[in-house]
Amino acid sequence: MKIRTAACCLLAFCASSTVFAAESKKPQAIHFETTTCGNLLDIFAAADPKLNKDTKMLKGAQDRAFAFVAWTHGYLNGRDGIDAKRYPFNQAGVTQLVGEIYKACKGNDPKLFLDVVKEIH
Repeated sequence: MKIRTAACCLLAFCASSTVFAAESKKPQAIHFETTTCGNLLDIFAAADPKLNKDTKMLKGAQDRAFAFVAWTHGYLNGRDGIDAKRYPFNQAGVTQLVGEIYKACKGNDPKLFLDVVKEIH
């Protein structure tokens, strides 16, 4: 009986989530492999609430910027090993990582983001 109830709940959830998915817009793809430092610095600037007052555009830019930061965090932890002190995933750690990415990208606009991340230590 519990299995049948759980199965019914799961089926209802799946059915409702497909309805919600159909109503929402398709997420914009993020092309890590072709993003240059110049592109990324533009994304970071658009994600800064001091520079971007359009709340709808700001939210999208912040989501894109966070995707790059989260990807970089995962890459560095995978490459170097998980070290919560070195790569904390909290506000201070994210701010630090944005600074590292910014430092590595500044003046290297045509360089690919993925190549720059490899140089972060």
